[in-house]
Amino acid sequence: MGEFILRNRPELKDPYLVIGFGGWGNAGEVGTSVVKYLKDRLSAKKFGEIAPEEFYDFTTVRPLIDVEDGVVRRLKMASNELFFWKNPAQEHDLILLLGFEPQLRWERFTRIVLGMARQWSVRRVYALGGVYDRVPHTKEPPVSAVVNYIRLKQELTPSGLGWTNYQGPSSFYSFLLMACRRRRLEMASIWGHAPAYVQAVKNPKVCRAVLDRLTALLGLSLDLSDLKQASDHMDDALSRLLEQNDELRSYVEQFEKEYEEQKAGQNRLSGMGEERIVRDVEAFLRREQRGREDVSED
Repeated sequence: MGEFILRNRPELKDPYLVIGFGGWGNAGEVGTSVVKYLKDRLSAKKFGEIAPEEFYDFTTVRPLIDVEDGVVRRLKMASNELFFWKNPAQEHDLILLLGFEPQLRWERFTRIVLGMARQWSVRRVYALGGVYDRVPHTKEPPVSAVVNYIRLKQELTPSGLGWTNYQGPSSFYSFLLMACRRRRLEMASIWGHAPAYVQAVKNPKVCRAVLDRLTALLGLSLDLSDLKQASDHMDDALSRLLEQNDELRSYVEQFEKEYEEQKAGQNRLSGMGEERIVRDVEAFLRREQRGREDVSED
């Protein structure tokens, strides 16, 4: 049976819970990358995990194996790890949940997460994700949100979040939003919008946009200059590609027009050979990444 495995029991003050899951709602690796960034920058300490066996189909979320010179060294399963950070300013401490969206038994997984939240008297939940959208890389990425209480929307509006209108398939976060509401626990699901033609790579620009909003909501002051530098590298690479690819340039110009008209996020991709463009952009960015790695090794 799936269970919450506790390594130690930290004393925390009015903590917020911040969640980043890999999987369906992690476009541009935004959710997991932002939580990893917070974990590393804050030197958060691991205190527990959720045993994975009950919640995943391991034929689709396959374990990762590490083999060195023909010898098996380690096997890593899909995991959901919990970290804590004590705020020296004596405000809200943080609990970070980093893992993979459960594929099975959402109700059971939710009970474990909210049971943990109740043990530490969590005051609010922030769940982070990414979505591919009709937005250009040349503009500031939109960041939208869904909340489970109107009063929370009123409080978060000054932070610059947009508000989502959507009907369709949902992520685990939607299920968790409703479960938190039933338990009278405030939750906001925050989404960074990544260009639909830049897939299969981590998007530092969208991560930074989400972190800008999130750190303000959490009362944190972090230097995000490293993400800004990574964002500039990606923008420069895409600008060079635009000079070489008329079709992609037309594609981006259409997104820029929609962005300026405040229509980003209202329509799905259609026409313009988008699947081939996505493949071309992915191949170009991978070549750029390999080139930077070769230079750094020299």
